[in-house]
Amino acid sequence: MQAALRWKRRSLRLIDGLLQTLSIRRIGLVDLLLELLHLLLGLFGLFSLERSRSGCLTGAAAAQGD
Repeated sequence: MQAALRWKRRSLRLIDGLLQTLSIRRIGLVDLLLELLHLLLGLFGLFSLERSRSGCLTGAAAAQGD
């Protein structure tokens, strides 16, 4: 009886450790994906800002030419 209880506790600890490892990896993957999304949004923001600046400069240069 004692051996069965020890085996059950040991198997539960192994399963618990495995689940904790998997959840840590999943959290790390989610953090990585969020960082990549943040960088992509930042780059998109820079490109749209440059496009709007160049549009304003083109409009100002066209107004000066008139």
